[in-house]
Amino acid sequence: PTLVVVTDRNDLDNQLYSTFVKSKGRSGKGLLRQTPKQAETRKELKSLLSVESGGIVFTTMQKFEPEQ
Repeated sequence: PTLVVVTDRNDLDNQLYSTFVKSKGRSGKGLLRQTPKQAETRKELKSLLSVESGGIVFTTMQKFEPEQ
């Protein structure tokens, strides 16, 4: 499955992403099966969401708006 974390501000998106990336267990293997990804562009978001099992994707809601 893919979990998409959507925020309305870049700073909040960065904070949440950093927290998830740093969440490692004592063994160093981490608590997550996959490394979270942060979509920097609409194109990258589209690519990350096209994968059936994409893990955790962080993005802002503005990337879902149509391009102008």
